[in-house]
Amino acid sequence: MLQIGPGILTVNDTEGYTWTKFRPLLKHAIEGLFESYPSEIACISPAQAVLRYLNALPFDPDNPDRPLLHFLRDKLHVTVDPDRRLFSDPLAAAKPVAANLNLTFPLDTPSALGSVSFATGQSANKPSIIWEITVRSGGQDVPQAPEELMKWLDDAHLVARKWFFTLARGEPLESFGYEK
Repeated sequence: MLQIGPGILTVNDTEGYTWTKFRPLLKHAIEGLFESYPSEIACISPAQAVLRYLNALPFDPDNPDRPLLHFLRDKLHVTVDPDRRLFSDPLAAAKPVAANLNLTFPLDTPSALGSVSFATGQSANKPSIIWEITVRSGGQDVPQAPEELMKWLDDAHLVARKWFFTLARGEPLESFGYEK
């Protein structure tokens, strides 16, 4: 799905995503956007470039054998360990009922910020862990030509791909249709 509005172009793919199918759609959208702003009339100057992947993993918050922090640790290889001294009952530290964790890191290639976030939520009307990987550039790091934007997207995709396969290794990867 393509969406265009004042100051924004969004390209979404929610079913059967593959980079080899998605990339040509991105290229077509970016070229069309730049063609609609002929340089002799009004130059386009992108202010931000973002590549975002949203994933969801079913998570049963009522399963006492797999509490939230264990799920993050065992399924997505993310360890969160609140200090037990925060609570009057030290065991409460291991049993949060919801999560919204975002970690952002500087990247070299592309020159951007990479974020990974995990939150409790719903997907297909089922309790889930919503897991997002985002690569974002702003200011002088935003490519200003279609070819440069495609290069930026290719580089951002490589980061997101590495992060996805690293965090999803094991059972989650299989649930996304990949074999071990």
